[in-house]
Amino acid sequence: MAQVADTVGRSVIINAVNYESETVNCTIRVDLVSVRIVYNATSGFNQTVEMNRTTRPTFNVTLADGRNWTQAYTFQINDTGLWKVQFLLFKDGDVSRAYRELHLFVRVT
Repeated sequence: MAQVADTVGRSVIINAVNYESETVNCTIRVDLVSVRIVYNATSGFNQTVEMNRTTRPTFNVTLADGRNWTQAYTFQINDTGLWKVQFLLFKDGDVSRAYRELHLFVRVT
């Protein structure tokens, strides 16, 4: 988990690679999700509870088989707390369910 001061922009590199044996149209969406960690007495474990979500603009990418796409992405979180920076990959225009997901937890102080 990264810890950053508020109102400071942070950059990551987004890289998508096509191993599907065909050309694929991808949509990449980045969500900033405010989360809280709460104890679940029933399961005996902590769980992450989503408080709010902000969807950032999407990237549309067409990748031939074996090709990749890389782009620097800078985000800024202006509110303190625990955040999940969520990277969602959608395939062939189906945005009802993410094909792949990656997320980073960031604590803003």
